Parts: sequence; C-alpha cells; structure tokens
Amino acid sequence: MLAVLALTLAFSGAADIWIESPLVRVYPESFPMGISQREIRLHAACGERESIQLCIRAKDEPLTGISIEGLRIGKRIPPPTVHRVGYLRIEKPSPRAEREGTLWPDPLLEFENFSLEKDSAAAIWLTYDVPRDATPGTYQGKVIVHFGKRAKRTVGVTIEVFGFVLPEMPTLRTAFPLDRRAIRAVYGLDETDLDAWKPFYDALARERIAYRIWDGGPLVPIDRDGVADTTHLKEHLDYAVASAHFNGIDIGAGQSGIAPFPVPSATKLQDPLQFYLHDMCNWLDERGWLPQAYIEVMPLPDRARWQLARDAYFRVQRNDKRIRRLLAGAGDPFFERYADIWATPLRYFDPYCDALLRQGKSLIIEQACPAEAVSARSSSGPRLQASGARSHRSGNLKPEALSLAPQLRESRAEDAYDGCLFTYWASDGVPTPGEPQWLQINLKAPVTTSTIRIIWKNGLEARDLEIERYLNDHFSRMSHIKWTPHPPTSPFTQSSLEGTFSQPETFQIIRFEFRTTFLTSPVGVTEIVLDEKSETEPAESIGARLQASDLSQGSESLEPQRSCATWLCAVEGDFPSFAVDARPVEARLFPWVCWGHQSEGFVARPLNRWPASWVNESVEQPMIWRCKDAGLGFLFYPGRNGLLPSIRSEALRDGMEDYEYLALINQAVNQGRVAPRDAGVLCMRRLFAANVPPQQVDELARVVAQDRVRIGWALTKRKGGVKP
Repeated sequence: MLAVLALTLAFSGAADIWIESPLVRVYPESFPMGISQREIRLHAACGERESIQLCIRAKDEPLTGISIEGLRIGKRIPPPTVHRVGYLRIEKPSPRAEREGTLWPDPLLEFENFSLEKDSAAAIWLTYDVPRDATPGTYQGKVIVHFGKRAKRTVGVTIEVFGFVLPEMPTLRTAFPLDRRAIRAVYGLDETDLDAWKPFYDALARERIAYRIWDGGPLVPIDRDGVADTTHLKEHLDYAVASAHFNGIDIGAGQSGIAPFPVPSATKLQDPLQFYLHDMCNWLDERGWLPQAYIEVMPLPDRARWQLARDAYFRVQRNDKRIRRLLAGAGDPFFERYADIWATPLRYFDPYCDALLRQGKSLIIEQACPAEAVSARSSSGPRLQASGARSHRSGNLKPEALSLAPQLRESRAEDAYDGCLFTYWASDGVPTPGEPQWLQINLKAPVTTSTIRIIWKNGLEARDLEIERYLNDHFSRMSHIKWTPHPPTSPFTQSSLEGTFSQPETFQIIRFEFRTTFLTSPVGVTEIVLDEKSETEPAESIGARLQASDLSQGSESLEPQRSCATWLCAVEGDFPSFAVDARPVEARLFPWVCWGHQSEGFVARPLNRWPASWVNESVEQPMIWRCKDAGLGFLFYPGRNGLLPSIRSEALRDGMEDYEYLALINQAVNQGRVAPRDAGVLCMRRLFAANVPPQQVDELARVVAQDRVRIGWALTKRKGGVKP
C-alpha cells in the first residue's frame, strides 16, 4: 500500500493535470496557468451534451502508458466519450486567423493509450451525455488518469443538471452540404446501401444539424427523359431525418438544385421536375415533414444570368407550390417574388430589409420621376473582395479603408435609381479630379425640384462632386446648391447628402460627377431621390407588384407571396467563421448571431469536403493532419470507422444547444414564467457586423459561457441565479 502511494506521489510530481474550457486551445507546449481549474465542473440541461478538456503535461521526464477511465456519474449519466485532440497543419491562413501559425488543435481522434515526451502536453476531450429523463440536481463523479498499470491520478467531476429538457427537434434550421463523393472515395461505399451509410448518419445525428442528403449523385437515378427514381432517396431520408430530427429537408440536389432535371423541350407536354416534386412532396406530407422541406433551386449566378435563375425559381413554383424555395444571396427586388427563404450573408445583412421580407412587403418604392435610362462611367464587377478592396486599376488603399469600406458586389448603374434602398451602384474605379466617376439619369419626363438627396453606400461616400443638367443640347453645371450631410445614426442606417437649390431647377437629364471619396475608395450610391415628395418607406405587399416581365412568362397564375423566412448564409472571411484558425468561439457563435438577427436558420459550409490525400489518413489516423486551407471545406474528419468530430463541430453543437436556451428563456419571459427584470436581458437580440474585431470576440466568449449558465439557472428557478 505504501509502495503504491509512493509511486502515485512520484507521478504527481512528474505529471501536471488541469482542466480547460472547450473554448481554449491546447498545444503541445501548453502548461497550466495560475487560474487553471483542477477539477471538472459542468452545467447541462436534460438531453444536452457537454464537453471539457482534460490536459496532461509531462514535466521533467517522459510519461508512458497513459489511459483514461471515465466513470458513470450517478445512476443516470453514462461515462463520457473520450477523444484525443489532434492537430491540423494548414498552408494558407484564413482572413480571420487568430494569430500566425500553421498548427491548430482540431480533429478529435479515437482514443488510444499514448505516451508524452518531457515538457509536452496533450488534451483529452471528454463529452458527457445527459439523458432526457435525468433528474435535475448536482452530481459528483470522477475521471481516472492511469500511468501504466500502477500509478494513477483522480480528477473530480461535478455536473449540475438543469430542470428543463432541450427539444429533440432543433429550433434553429440549418442547411449543411454533405459531400457523398468524398465519403465514397474514402470508404468505397455503395451509394444506395443504407446500412453502409447509417454510421455516418448516426455520427451527424449527434450534432443537432440538418444536412443535405442528395448532392446530385447516383442516389437518385434519372433517365434520359428526366424521370427520377426516388426509392433510395426516400430510404435514406427516412432514416436520417428520423434519427437527427431534421428541421430542414432539402429535396433538391444540394447546391446543384434542380440542375439534374433539364428544361423540357417544346415537344414535351410535361416537365419531369413536376413528377419529382409531386412525388417527394406527397411522400413528405404523409410523414408530416412537408413544413420542414425546401429546395435551393440553384446557386445565385453572376448578374448577367439572373433572368435564368429567376426562370428556374419560377419553374419550381409552377410545378409544385407546396415546396419552399431557398435563395442564398443579398436581398434584391429582382427575386422578391421568387424566394420563400432568403439566406443573406452577414456582410449584406440589413435589419430593415429582413423585416420587409418577413412582412411580405416589397423592397421597391415607386419612383415619382421614372427613368428612361441610367448610365455610369463604370460599375463594380462580379466579385467578392476583402473589406475595402477594389480593382487593381485603382491603386493602393489607405490603411483605414481596409477596415471601414464595405465589400463590393456586382452592381449596375440602374441600382442607384431603382427605388430600392438595399441595392446600390458602385464604381469600378476610384474617382480622382483628373478621372472622375459619373452617374447619369435620363428621365422619361422633365422634373422640377428644389432638392436632391443622395443616399450613399456606407464607406463609399464622395467628398467632392458636381451636378450637371442637360439643357439646350448641352450640359450645364448646377450652381448655388447648399449641401447638408446626414451621417448614419446606427451601423445599419445609411448616410446621405441633401442638396437644396437657391431656386427650383427643371431638367430631364442629370449627371453627378464624383471627384474624390473620403476613404480613397470607389464611390457608391444606394439611391437618388429627385422629388422631395417621394416616399422612402415601402408600403406595397410583394404580391401587389406584378411586373411586365412576370406576365410575359405566365406568372400571373402565381399566388401572391405574403411573407419570406429570413436566414443567414456563412461566407468565407466573415464573422463568425468556421475556419480552424479563427477564434475557437466563432463556430459556436453562429447560432447566437442568428438569434440576434431574428434568422430562422442558416446555410453553412460543407461538412466533409476532404483533400484527396486523406484516403490514407483515414487509416493511419495521424496526430497531425495536413490541409491547404484553414479547414473551410469540412467540420468532420474521416475516421477508421466513420466520421470523427472536430473542435469546431463540437463548438457548433454547443451553439445549437445555446440557441435552445435563448428560445426557452424568451418563451418563459413572454409567458410570464420568468420575470423580465430577472432574465429579459439574457434573451435580448443583438445585431452583429461581418467584421467583429478580435477583442470583441474574446468578450463574446466570456458572455456566452456566463449567459448560458445564468439562463439555465433562471429556467430552473434557482434562487439568486439571475440578477438584474
């Protein structure tokens, strides 16, 4: 007995063991800080999974034969799932990289006994599943770290189980692409063999997300006439939807949408897409799943092909009005009657635009002075750029422009005079006194006005401009204008410039010449208002606007759209990021951002778009995996027996569970079961920008951890749990 005690004490000096939050990165060179915890303390609702990191560091000598024994907590909480934290080495950092470096903790590997060199550390990922029927209360347990056969260290575990249950079906809707081809390449599966796919579906079922079953591959055979055999798709959906409690079911071919169904020729009496949609909608309706179903008709193409995209969206509604259509992109009136779910990238989010879509109101205001033509010297092309970036022809940006100027998207001159406050024209180049940018409006009839209002695209405001009007076959400069700037009053309102003439001016053509901008950036105009009586608040419903182009394609048979569900869309480089080198809390924050923006769901990055070399890695299971980018194509790794989670996928699952806390406390406050003064602040909706700075992200990590526990106490009605 004394010998065992002596050996244990010896190992106490040789090994350092401490606890870290899942939001802390642990590297081989990590060591415990003065504030590090030595025991595990967790809080969880019934039906929730909670993780923690148990860290081990070898001090002055190597450690061998390290194993973990996780024990049951009480009678109801089973032993934890144990993973070893591995690393991902990347070649190219992401735009939101936390720091310089190429090695990042991320893959959660199947646990095997291991050794540690001296002065090196390892992180063990422990996940506890609290059953849905667990009794609320505080439970004590332990985890034992074994060093060989004789020495061990015991770590205490305390789990407080809150007195409420998370819903089985997630409240927040999600759409994650599942790359079936990558899985087939690694594991050699038969595409239609459900039993072979079940382990992959089971692994994803634990993450509280919905993913797209069909990616356009052979799961749905389509003959030369476009007729689809949906037998296997239904089998796979039946299993995956039931096991994961999907709240979003994409019945299209993922991001390929309806591409597998060619447009019928003039000789065909029936569109094969109609047979497919009727078949799937009827099947879903029989199971009560139709309300969760949608189809992303196609990825939003470049603007030159927008009409083709709108035709495709109309084609779906014409063939079956029961299925909702998802469009991922910035809000634009061109598609307002053709999308039932609008997933907006955070960089283009506007709370007013989202509110109009949810209310079923048009994004367009009728122009009091309609234009015959709108032209410009240049317009920004079809590209997504880093914040403040612009065409290479424009020269170098000032440093402050990199963080303040917004990203450009494809625009046209008419966007500056289309009656929409959510579209804008941006020049392709930076205006200079020697090479100014200009915007010209040719009206259908002369107008007389005393004021002109320019609503800017924030960050692209002009500092020096001139106005000319066309009279007597030539342009003449307008003088005696008093300019009054109106800066934005919030991050989501627009700046404007109001010009007042000394006396009313009459013109039919007006040209704005921009010479410089405040941030040495392109110039951007959201809207020109020529008539002081013009309304700036859309009032018409979407269904009330029936454009001539709609009538030409027979869409008079369309039922007026009354509302549109609003989602968010994850975009590379935006906050919050799923990149492995972004701050660990960012993957967890996407559901929090959705809550703040009143978004019903979000479209995200692929789950498993793996490098081709990982066919071998799935067998070898190295501690260090290699990838060119920052893990933007995957949240899961290929294990020997199926999918392996990552720190990012675990963070996302935590965020999905956090969302349930927010929804439950909000419901409790609204129903009067929890006093607003005690908990109302916890479920407040906060708006986020697409470029939240690092120090604010660190503060958000602290708030997330604290607010989640405070909400749990409030819902459990723990005395003193929440203070105003």
